[in-house]
Amino acid sequence: MTEESAAAHIAEIKALAAALRERRFRFALEGFGSGRNSTGMLESVPLDFVKIDGTLVQGLAGDPQLQQRVRLLVEAARKRSIQTMAERVEDANTMAVLWQVGVQYIQGYFVNEPEEVVLRAELPEAPARPLEATPRPRSKRVKLGVLLEPLVSRPSAPGADRCRSSRRRSTRGHG
Repeated sequence: MTEESAAAHIAEIKALAAALRERRFRFALEGFGSGRNSTGMLESVPLDFVKIDGTLVQGLAGDPQLQQRVRLLVEAARKRSIQTMAERVEDANTMAVLWQVGVQYIQGYFVNEPEEVVLRAELPEAPARPLEATPRPRSKRVKLGVLLEPLVSRPSAPGADRCRSSRRRSTRGHG
């Protein structure tokens, strides 16, 4: 759910978040920091994650004012026990700044380029026919659209490796 959509439909979003929590799902707000009252959204909606808007991440390494803005957003989320993600991470400097301001998960081209996945739906068995008439399995091309697990997570102990990777893949950094 984007911050913009949530702000426009706050009562419905609260109900949706509550229903998801009852079923043990977790709720995330995307585009965090792009709205007029981002910290107010943290108070209004029961969230598990916020994904910092990609426009705030681009150019972050060279902009101290932007770094301070992201730091304040991360601190506001942390005070409410909400985990933070950053999208569109395209270089090591940006990743380093994100760690310094306290972002817990990252996503983007620097971590991993997107992959195309082909899903195949097999047709049910049909009576034997000549080989030429046998239907071929249908394939559907889809892009991965879910961050299954953090590809890179923030170390929890001082002195731990700065970057831990798993074999799971993230989505394209722009979404």
